[in-house]
Amino acid sequence: MMKTAIYLRVSTKDKQDITKQRDFLIRFVQNNPALNLFKVYQDRGISGSKQSRPGLDELMSELDQFDAVLVYKLDRIGRSFIHLFDLMEVFKRKNIQFISATQDINTTTPEGKLYFNMLGSFAEFERDIIKQRINDGLTEAKRRGIKLGRPKGSKDRKKRRVIGYLQRWEDQRHDPV
Repeated sequence: MMKTAIYLRVSTKDKQDITKQRDFLIRFVQNNPALNLFKVYQDRGISGSKQSRPGLDELMSELDQFDAVLVYKLDRIGRSFIHLFDLMEVFKRKNIQFISATQDINTTTPEGKLYFNMLGSFAEFERDIIKQRINDGLTEAKRRGIKLGRPKGSKDRKKRRVIGYLQRWEDQRHDPV
């Protein structure tokens, strides 16, 4: 039996539910007699384009304790082709199998490596398209004269607290009781 680490990631905390991935992968392990659940690692509200993430960093620091890494989809562990390739090289050196439950990736065969490379390229392409759409939207907003970003001085927490207090005080003064 392979001791299997599960890695989960969602890029937003509020809009995405990580339990769908967790439940699916735990059932996947339970239904596969060759796998034995070692530990679940997860990152919430973190983009797959970031190479350093608390859950992924913890997984990478414990590589000597398990035999396989299981993800829901390839893009859950990474969105950059170079980052994905580097992860796979580390897994290969440590004799760790990589399993994508919904994509049937097997990196021990030439076909599996080709499929992994193609999916990695598509994940990076999707991330680049999302970035391009965001930048296009920001450019269009600027063209229309819409002010972007925080109001001047809003990064100062003390100033924000004072402004918020004053605003609440002002609102209470004008509320008929």
